[in-house]
Amino acid sequence: AQNILIVPPKKHDLKATVQCTYLTIPQVQETARVLLCQPCISPFFPVFSPDTTIPGEYREGSENYNSKSYWWESERFHRKALLNFNSAQIEIQPLIMNYEEEIISSIENSLNTLNQKQIDECFIRAQTMVKNWGSKLNRLPSVNLGWRFCNYWRRYNKMNGIP
Repeated sequence: AQNILIVPPKKHDLKATVQCTYLTIPQVQETARVLLCQPCISPFFPVFSPDTTIPGEYREGSENYNSKSYWWESERFHRKALLNFNSAQIEIQPLIMNYEEEIISSIENSLNTLNQKQIDECFIRAQTMVKNWGSKLNRLPSVNLGWRFCNYWRRYNKMNGIP
């Protein structure tokens, strides 16, 4: 699940700036209404390489929540993160980026293709990161996102059996 964010049109101070990921730029005087999709914030792990399979510890998701399923655990925390997405992203994104950059670098610098042991190790790291992230999400301050948004996710979580 990904959150759709609606940003209304707004007039800005001519001296204002915008902090982007890597730089600060001047703010324009007026912005239009925009729809944004906030990114997925779950770590990936490699699954495709010759002579390998999905990691042995991986449990697929189904229609209803299962705490042993990597997909459902990631989804549960992602849905929880939607309630305070900006703080959640600041908390987890650096960990995910470091992990993914390390994996990509090791794959690109390797003379061999990935073997099953390496894929299993990457998955266990991703799974551990997701589990550890849950306690960090519990410490984030709540943000008032409105009754409609919160009610939608409460009903959807109940329908899927998410605690």
